[in-house]
Amino acid sequence: MTYPSPAVEVSRRLFLVVGIVAAAWLGWLTDLRPYVDVSRPEHPAPAVDSSAGSGEHQPGALVAEPREPEQKPMLTVSGPAWDAFFFRVDQSFAKNIPVTGWEHRITSADLKQARKENARRAAMTENQRQDERESVQRVKEKYGIDTTFTGNFSRLYFQRDEPPFDTLRADNGTYILALDGKPDQRLEVTLLAAHELIPFFDVNPLPKSFIYPFRKWSLWVFGIGLGLFLLLPYPRRPANVIAYQRWRILLGDVASTLLFGTFFVLPLPIIGGSVEAVTNFALLIPFWLMACLGLCAFYWAAHGAVYCLVMRDSGFDIRTLRGAEAFDYADIQEIQGALLRPPKWFVVVSFVAALLGKSGAARMGQTGRALMLAGSAVNGMRVTRKDGRSRFVWVSDQMGGKAMEHLDAFVAGLEKEGVPIRDTVFPVRALFPPS
Repeated sequence: MTYPSPAVEVSRRLFLVVGIVAAAWLGWLTDLRPYVDVSRPEHPAPAVDSSAGSGEHQPGALVAEPREPEQKPMLTVSGPAWDAFFFRVDQSFAKNIPVTGWEHRITSADLKQARKENARRAAMTENQRQDERESVQRVKEKYGIDTTFTGNFSRLYFQRDEPPFDTLRADNGTYILALDGKPDQRLEVTLLAAHELIPFFDVNPLPKSFIYPFRKWSLWVFGIGLGLFLLLPYPRRPANVIAYQRWRILLGDVASTLLFGTFFVLPLPIIGGSVEAVTNFALLIPFWLMACLGLCAFYWAAHGAVYCLVMRDSGFDIRTLRGAEAFDYADIQEIQGALLRPPKWFVVVSFVAALLGKSGAARMGQTGRALMLAGSAVNGMRVTRKDGRSRFVWVSDQMGGKAMEHLDAFVAGLEKEGVPIRDTVFPVRALFPPS
């Protein structure tokens, strides 16, 4: 394999970007349809005798007025599908754990707590069970409250258009659902419209795994993208190749991943959904712009991974993402030192941002970054041909540290062939190093 391979280095970062995008998109892809809330019907509380314990009514006393329990409309259903549904619901509530395949129909917190509680209760001794029954009886006798354990969750969620609810013809509202011929088997169901996300302030009561059905695959998708990024071959660098140190390229990839990943992913939880974040594009322009900067950072990471000098007896080649360009020593007019600094306007903007910080810590942090930016510089060389064309070779990082390995071989080749080297330094002001 040719070192370096532009196709491999671009594909490496493309797989990572696609993995981030696909994972975030699947993680926040919503399934917002009309849904059904299923629970056990509440038993009406016994009427309170307002005269009990007082003998007579006291003027001005607060007396609980007996109320008739709210009568909910009845829906009677029948058929094997409804029989199976009632059975599975009863099993879920009775065993304090959703039946297999229904785990996403309760919140993850309730599911975790139910499993923990079931394990605890399964390990209880007969004495402990007897103590629990006696405690429940004492509370009932003293306060009239039944504290019998009935489970960690009290409701299950279903889509309105999934069986068997797709056969139910009723308007939105709360109903008592009963099996035909089995009036003692009842459930309370509430038919609801689809939840509408409110950007920035949404509070969604539904289980996450219920409205984000593909979230369980998102980490796998990201893992595949990251795995391809790491597993694509890293060919050994030949002795005549001068390139940037590999660990520096990896740091650039890490920084690019953090920049792009953060600002691409953040809008999705802020809005609450993948499609909804795109349809509210205007609200999130600052995030999308920063994500685009992350893509630019990936480009420069790929550029740095491919960029190298290939030494030959008569000259050298500069390899970039756009291909290779040959330089013969005989065609070079001169070599001049070059110094890359950030544009003055960018430094000014950085100091203005420091003054706008809301807290002292934020202002100090931004001021430190602005000072580092103002003092940063990249060292390089400007190679000028005899026909007037010139190219830049950047050899250091922003703090002046050596970034390219075996650069002495390049300088030795220039000196051996007597290529003129000027003492002056060519200044360059740019955000990104020109080539």
